Amino acid sequence: MGKREKPVVSCDSDKDEDLRDKYVALQEEFTTFQQSVREREQRITAFIGALPDLGFILDEDGRYIEVLTGAPELLIYEPSKIRNQTVRDIFPEEQAETFIAVIKRTLESNSLQIIEYHLEVPAGKRWFEARLTPVKLPEGKPTMVVCLARDVTDRKRLEDKYHKYEFIANTSKHTMTLISRDFVYEAVNAQFCVSHKKKREEILGQSVADVWGKTTFETYIKPHLVACFRGEAVEQYQAEIEFPALGPRYFDVSCNPYRNPEGEVTHAVIVSRDISKRKQLEDELHKIQRLESIGVLAGGIAHDFNNFLTGMMGNISLAKIKIVDNDDVVEILSRAETASLRARGLTKQLLTFSKGGAPLKQAVSIMELIDELTSFILSGSKSTFRAEHVSNLWSVQCDEGQICQVLQNLIINADQSMPEGGIITIRTENKIVDESEMSALAAGNYIHISVTDEGVGISTQQLEKIFDPFYTTKEKGRGLGLAVVYSIVRGHDGHITVESYPNAGTTFHIYLPADLSARKLSHKKGDVAESTKAGRILVMDDEDCVRDVAVAILDNLGYEVNAVKDGVEAIRTYKDARKAGKPYDLVILDLTIPGGMGGKAALANLRTFDPDVKAIVSSGYADDPVFSEFREHGFAASVPKPYLANELTKTVDRIISGSE
Repeated sequence: MGKREKPVVSCDSDKDEDLRDKYVALQEEFTTFQQSVREREQRITAFIGALPDLGFILDEDGRYIEVLTGAPELLIYEPSKIRNQTVRDIFPEEQAETFIAVIKRTLESNSLQIIEYHLEVPAGKRWFEARLTPVKLPEGKPTMVVCLARDVTDRKRLEDKYHKYEFIANTSKHTMTLISRDFVYEAVNAQFCVSHKKKREEILGQSVADVWGKTTFETYIKPHLVACFRGEAVEQYQAEIEFPALGPRYFDVSCNPYRNPEGEVTHAVIVSRDISKRKQLEDELHKIQRLESIGVLAGGIAHDFNNFLTGMMGNISLAKIKIVDNDDVVEILSRAETASLRARGLTKQLLTFSKGGAPLKQAVSIMELIDELTSFILSGSKSTFRAEHVSNLWSVQCDEGQICQVLQNLIINADQSMPEGGIITIRTENKIVDESEMSALAAGNYIHISVTDEGVGISTQQLEKIFDPFYTTKEKGRGLGLAVVYSIVRGHDGHITVESYPNAGTTFHIYLPADLSARKLSHKKGDVAESTKAGRILVMDDEDCVRDVAVAILDNLGYEVNAVKDGVEAIRTYKDARKAGKPYDLVILDLTIPGGMGGKAALANLRTFDPDVKAIVSSGYADDPVFSEFREHGFAASVPKPYLANELTKTVDRIISGSE
């Protein structure tokens, strides 16, 4: 083949030669530009293909113009099958309409829009975050958008896990907080916000000192945070903290260090558990234990003392009866009798919070009891009384004497707190208590009695000890009044609380179980039956002085009386009398005989051969249910020691005459 000839271009002039050169130059420049564009497209395609994101170009109708990705497993179809499809062909109907609306919003606002969506792809169900940007044109409105969609499935799973933990934290009744090393709150749960009566945004970013106050922070919180930031876990220390919404509360607090991936302590996690109810129950238990310990001692002393008092009071009563025409001696004996009655009142108070304070319950109208008591107690006082009763007040099953003692102590205290006089208000109402309302009470129906005065009030320090035995704020007080009140109320399965502020008065709240089955009753007693002054009586008691005075009292009134010292002797004497044809009409049995057979066992033996035996149980203190529930154990009545002559004879007359 010959040498290729260069084409000959004919030119009519030099001008044509210039045009030819320019054409050739333009052609070469265009070829170079095309090559540059192809190389740029290749680089862009390679760049997008290397990204984990999905790249799309869509028109205003949601049609896919271009599809580019380096993660084809995230596409529902191959790119070639997606091009020229619309989002309606790819997404479920509801999602498709949402996506098209975002495309239109992107074009109309000519600005970036972001949307999250999920789709089932070959790799499984995945979540995507799509960023839509309008394709800006030199002239006119944009008609296409560029969409970059990133797989955010792992992030969504983490967020879901975070929301679950957040839900757990926010539904917890414990307060939970995350505190930075500079003592600033970075996270708090809902209970913490409720406790402080603040919104979360009002707490986050605030210092612990600002939220709690400098004193509380420095005293109760900072030392534990400092230890925590040293890497020490502080487990369950207890603190009494004043909450804006809850008032003073007791908390078990744990403080644990939070470490970042490098192992550095960056935060402290504090969890506080409200133990106020538990603390209240513990305090109640400790109070009961203190009362029981003192009660054991007091009961033993009072029991022996009551035996001695029985001899004193009985003999004084007899002396008054036998003294004739000597008013001076009678007056002296009356004063001695009054003193012995006051001594009996003291032992009765001791016994009330000892194990011997079991109440003798019967249906009682609290309204009548209150009205009668106040008119008597406040006679001659500068204070006035105001009663506020509901019309349909329930009855209560209670020991009338003990509840009288409760009301009397509270009314007297209220009167004494107002030296210049004032108003004492007693309110009664029916109260239904649920399980969550009062930790110290079982759910049920109660009578709520409140006694309010306008007096000097009680300080916070005194309130903590107000029901403790032998604690008193009075110069001449014995410290038994409110301890007795507390014990009586608890003995009735009730509860008592107090609220007071210095110079702002005091209110005691009493809750007693209601008796809805009882008809409206009066607490007033009937008359005592006439004395018969005839019959044979056997007295059993281990104390000589008690036996002697009982025999003297009953003998003086015409009864034929014998006395023995224990149950074995009582059984033998009773049997012998029956065999001799001189049976006893009544036996008076001491409940407790140290080292010997007491009244309960003696009566059980007597009933084996005389089922109709009439018996009265007597005791210096009734720490046994027999005394409070005497009828259930076969006794006809009970006589507490010490007793006056007329108190013993009235009971004896009633049983022998059959009026019981």
